[in-house]
Amino acid sequence: MNIKKVGIILLLAAGVLVLTHCSSSQPQAAPVPQQEAEVPASMQEAPEAGAEAQSLQIQAAPLVDEMSADNDGKKLLEERCVKCHDLGRTTSKKKTAEGWKATVERMVGKGAVLNAEEQQVLIDYLAKTYPQE
Repeated sequence: MNIKKVGIILLLAAGVLVLTHCSSSQPQAAPVPQQEAEVPASMQEAPEAGAEAQSLQIQAAPLVDEMSADNDGKKLLEERCVKCHDLGRTTSKKKTAEGWKATVERMVGKGAVLNAEEQQVLIDYLAKTYPQE
């Protein structure tokens, strides 16, 4: 037999093997039947009249927490004061409430962005956390 014919036969045989191997379907996992969760009877009942009001109160609670967090003295100190100087400059000082008030007012005069309520929250926090001994 001619070498060319043998090469062609081998190529055809290899091609058939590859096609046969690639086209065979791989075993697939059997589908898992899905079960529906049973809802307890106590949860299927209509909610009580007061439950709706209770739900509204729970939804309103995070708003109060967010307002408290926004006015938190520590947060104000860490976010606003460090824009101009490092935190250690403030935390190394010990002052009375009046001393901290003067400092906060001076910083606002230099450009610190604090409204009147935030200033008071910050002054209260500083006076409590870094009091003059």
